[in-house]
Amino acid sequence: MSLSAFPAVLFDLDETLAHSAVGWDAANREAALLAIGINLTESEMAQTVHIPLQRILEAREVSCQDVAQVIATRDRILPAHLREHAIWADGAEELLERLRSLRKSLALVTNSHDVAFSAIDAKLNIKNYFPSIVLAGHFGRRMKPDPFPIKVAQEVLQATDAQTVLVGDNHNDEQAAKNARVSFIFTPGHRTPQEMMERHVVHHTMRSLLASL
Repeated sequence: MSLSAFPAVLFDLDETLAHSAVGWDAANREAALLAIGINLTESEMAQTVHIPLQRILEAREVSCQDVAQVIATRDRILPAHLREHAIWADGAEELLERLRSLRKSLALVTNSHDVAFSAIDAKLNIKNYFPSIVLAGHFGRRMKPDPFPIKVAQEVLQATDAQTVLVGDNHNDEQAAKNARVSFIFTPGHRTPQEMMERHVVHHTMRSLLASL
């Protein structure tokens, strides 16, 4: 599948356009330890790609007050970790430049909130490429895989379902695209579940998407 077939191209951010998992992991782990003395396991860290940290802590029967303390600590230290670790995925900038030259309508649809996005943007200047940015982290339970963030982007871009594709790396992206009835292109990231890797025959990269234009 080529992006050339779609007038409107939506991108996920974390582990799609930019590699940021190392920064998120460091902030989550450090916050749990600093705030309430809990060491998150590797299994728990792997789950944070599709399950909010709050729910992982709640599964440990951590009190609501302590969960709030961890999240507040995480959000305080997160920007520094993201500014240190976030990098563009190989070929991402070139792909965005090419899509812009082809006059594609571009939007960023991410489950991040403004604290995380602002830190990544400060380093990578994401806003330079996207006239429309949907920070679904502020939508509560209406984050991806709910279709609502995609529909918000489509409304801004005035794009129909048939005209729209979402490029993403995980189950939330795939299910959100399905729920919104738009096309989906899979680009594995550092934390993509193995089941998803095995199920998708075609694994795109920013470079392969660029080459297909």
